[in-house]
Amino acid sequence: MKQTYNTISILMNKLCRVCILYLFLGVFVGSVVFSAESSGRTVRVGYGALPGYHDQFPDGRRSGYGYEYLRRIADRAGWKCEYVGYDKSWSELLLMLERAEIDLLSCVNKTPERERKFAFSENPLGTSFVNLTVKAGNTRYHQGNYAAWSGIRVGMVRGNQLNEAFKTWAKSQNIQYTQVLFASDVEAGKALQQDKIDALVSINFRSMHNEWLLIRIEPEAVFFAVGKNNPKLLSELD
Repeated sequence: MKQTYNTISILMNKLCRVCILYLFLGVFVGSVVFSAESSGRTVRVGYGALPGYHDQFPDGRRSGYGYEYLRRIADRAGWKCEYVGYDKSWSELLLMLERAEIDLLSCVNKTPERERKFAFSENPLGTSFVNLTVKAGNTRYHQGNYAAWSGIRVGMVRGNQLNEAFKTWAKSQNIQYTQVLFASDVEAGKALQQDKIDALVSINFRSMHNEWLLIRIEPEAVFFAVGKNNPKLLSELD
């Protein structure tokens, strides 16, 4: 009986030590998580309107691929994100990043000029394509029959790197087109539906409504971009 009691006592002591160890670990991990959340930096995010990628509703709710992607990064990094520039054009957002008026911008193609101004995430967040779309029901234009495209009015967002990619492709196919510039994808999309343009150049991350995809060309990696003077933020991002 005494031996049984001693065995039980030893087992109980071991169990208590294990419980105390787990309790300590739980408190420690919880403290680390709380510390990350409570002491995390505020990151000003360039959040330009792009249907399906950056959406914002009158009641303040946000959604979209880009929003959800960054929200998960922010949760891991302990960031508090401040979303800026929903009413700004792409050119304005790039300028804001250059002036350090925002800290972070997503879905940015690398170019030699931009690499002189910005630092980019080590890994891409996805692959972009140049989408050329027409209004649903427009049967005038067909892939391959480029002779019939002469004079096509193509809407583009001012300052978008996709424009140069389309220009290069159109030249290789001997397509003569009229360029119509807009401040945002939202504005350009409305113009397409109002027949003010015949086709629209946009990124594949943009959701299409009442549109047909005509061609998809020029795959290219896209990245997060931060200011050159913000290496700590880039390190946390990576």
